[in-house]
Amino acid sequence: MKITFGPDLTYFLRSFALGLILGFLYDILKAKRRIVKTSDIFINIEDIVFAVISGFLLILLAYLKNNGRLRIYSIITTAVSFAVYRAVLKDKAVSVLTNIWRVVSKAFLYLIKGVMFPIRFIFRRIFKPLFVTIKASFHRIVDRPHKFRIKRRS
Repeated sequence: MKITFGPDLTYFLRSFALGLILGFLYDILKAKRRIVKTSDIFINIEDIVFAVISGFLLILLAYLKNNGRLRIYSIITTAVSFAVYRAVLKDKAVSVLTNIWRVVSKAFLYLIKGVMFPIRFIFRRIFKPLFVTIKASFHRIVDRPHKFRIKRRS
């Protein structure tokens, strides 16, 4: 009788990797919460949605790699690897992701300012004086309509 551990070991390692990936995705979610202030209700909703998606991914892993049989050790392995990831990294990954977001957003802001500079320059030098002149003429017409009436010939 030949005993093989290949498929089960592969399934175990994929479950472990799924737990690490879910830990990283949760860190991304926490970094988003640091950047964008979120109310407690939406935090709870996000956590519920994250749990549902995690369960769906775990079932999908079982369906694709183990002929649809979800093993209890797969659930335990995923949960333990998620907990180990969170215990080891704590908030270091969240801090790194938050800092990366700040650097990228500032670089994007400077890029937008650089692209918009010629447009703003043209608008300030050409269109703004034109709009001011049109607006002043319009106000003159509205404020003194008697000056612009056509006089009747008798």
